[in-house]
Amino acid sequence: MIVSVLAVCFAVTLLVMIYALCRPQTKPKAEFVPPPFESEAQQGVPDVPKELGYSSPDRDDMSYDFAVCGKRLG
Repeated sequence: MIVSVLAVCFAVTLLVMIYALCRPQTKPKAEFVPPPFESEAQQGVPDVPKELGYSSPDRDDMSYDFAVCGKRLG
């Protein structure tokens, strides 16, 4: 009796797993919407005092530029 109940539970579980793995997966397409242009944005390098620790790591293989301001604590 117990074996037949377990066999039915196993069969149902197996069928649910097969269905979950074989059903078609539809993923919604996400479209990139660029943010609006910031009219107050400025280009260039700010004039930062040396004690603030402003630095800009630069490597030849980087296609972008960024800078960090601040000192490590510790």
